[in-house]
Amino acid sequence: MIMTETQRFALVLLVLTFATLCILVLLNVYALELFVVLTIIEFLMLVEFTRPPFGRKNTAVLVVICIAVFSFILYKRTVPFFH
Repeated sequence: MIMTETQRFALVLLVLTFATLCILVLLNVYALELFVVLTIIEFLMLVEFTRPPFGRKNTAVLVVICIAVFSFILYKRTVPFFH
């Protein structure tokens, strides 16, 4: 079976996400924020280390969305400490 670049990109991201989930379960860490942050980091690393199958414009939009989600998680975690 011949895989396209998009399928290969999605498969590698899926494998990385599943590996992260398994490692977090083995370490008994059940924090959704940590899982989301690690998944965002994996996605950004995969985009940087490979040539994404979709255009650069779409990649920039996805990176901005990932940074926004990470910023929201960081804000949610740190704001109660300042009040």
